Amino acid sequence: CDFDLRQMIWALSWQSHALTTNLWRFYDANIYHPTPHALLYADAGFGALPYFLPTFLATGNPVLASNVMFLGSIVLTATLLHRLVARWTGLGSAGLVAAGAFVTTRWILWTWVPAAPNYAVLHALPVIIALAADATGSGRRLRFLGVALVLHGMTTPYYAASSLVPLALLATGRLLVPRTRSAGRGLAITIAIATLVLACVYAPYAWIRAAEPDLRYQTWWGF
Repeated sequence: CDFDLRQMIWALSWQSHALTTNLWRFYDANIYHPTPHALLYADAGFGALPYFLPTFLATGNPVLASNVMFLGSIVLTATLLHRLVARWTGLGSAGLVAAGAFVTTRWILWTWVPAAPNYAVLHALPVIIALAADATGSGRRLRFLGVALVLHGMTTPYYAASSLVPLALLATGRLLVPRTRSAGRGLAITIAIATLVLACVYAPYAWIRAAEPDLRYQTWWGF
């Protein structure tokens, strides 16, 4: 892949560099000079940074850091998915089928994720599913759920939307049933807080969009 893959490796490399040298220049990436805040002209993959940065700082090798992030995240996601399904069904074989279905999905290992490796950081999703399935409304579980939602959503706005919207529907359903209304209220509050935090994370993109209303015409990606 000659575009998304190189862009994401560069973006994560720049963020790692900025965090350890000059945090105040975090958004002023070394591209499109003298345009300020150049990091925000493409997907930054903030949520993938914790899994890229250690290897990059230890070796200075962005390709190795990307591969470790990509493969490590896929393995961790499959492992957590296995544990979740095995726990729900009581069958290790069911967990194996779930993990196997995940790692053999063409989108994961061939079509898209290898070309945009930040999308490999999916391991918060099984945690979100497990915590959201608990209808007791435990405060501790809701706090963990909020953190997982933020970490998952920081990987890409698409992950944020695809997790928050279904959970909002789940919260609405629980609010409509007297027996689960308390749990639904707690879930709704957790979703609202996570949404607010993620809105702050992605607010700089909205600022760029407002400052450059014709940005979509400044690219050769015509669609």
